[in-house]
Amino acid sequence: MSDILENLIELTSKQLSKQEVAYLKSRNIQKQTAQKWKIGYLSSESQLLSIEGDREVLYDKGILLRVINRSPLHHYLIFPMYDQYNRLIAISGRPPISNQEVKQRGLKKYWHSRFNKRKFLFGLNHALEKIREENYVIIAEGQFDTIAASQAGIENIVSTCGTALTEDHIIILSRYTDKAYVVFDTDEAGLQAFAQLEKYAKKDLELIPVFLPDSVDEQGIPIKEDPDSFIRKYGKDKFLEVVLKK
Repeated sequence: MSDILENLIELTSKQLSKQEVAYLKSRNIQKQTAQKWKIGYLSSESQLLSIEGDREVLYDKGILLRVINRSPLHHYLIFPMYDQYNRLIAISGRPPISNQEVKQRGLKKYWHSRFNKRKFLFGLNHALEKIREENYVIIAEGQFDTIAASQAGIENIVSTCGTALTEDHIIILSRYTDKAYVVFDTDEAGLQAFAQLEKYAKKDLELIPVFLPDSVDEQGIPIKEDPDSFIRKYGKDKFLEVVLKK
């Protein structure tokens, strides 16, 4: 990949303002974790125009729109996407605001530059060593799930870009282990993704669905949990107890 993307990540990772830091803290993401995952912030398109390197790469990847020189990642948190060989292949972003505000403002919660999501697993570059050591992998559906788990000391976790688990993902992971615990959200999309696991039953990777238990709010209303929220509430040990059914 062109050096211009690495230069972009180096620049944006230094641009986190108090607002973005506060948002990450609200998600319990510590400074050291943000640095490890090279989380950044794109404050203006002028930053893109000032980066040294082949600007055609930015146009080709959809990071900069050619006609108007604007970026879909403007004012977004930036997440670099590295493959298992630690090559930067794409960039992902999301607004540094709550999920509720994202929906109210009609924003895209995630935005990915052009790459093949069917063959990509976020966090695999960090997880490989621990996957081999533990001989299993945990598969989640969101970047914050993987980042939160890693921060808590669970390194053998990766996430898909959305809930779709593909045959390509199975082939990639089966090179490193023969067992995977799939911990998707238990909303409608997540349940549909769980139902699709049966078609991979005869593959070289054993897929074990994990359904995190709901919590309840102060009014006794059930709350659907994902790995990120579950780990924040109950910690690493409880999460692994549920996943591994200890």
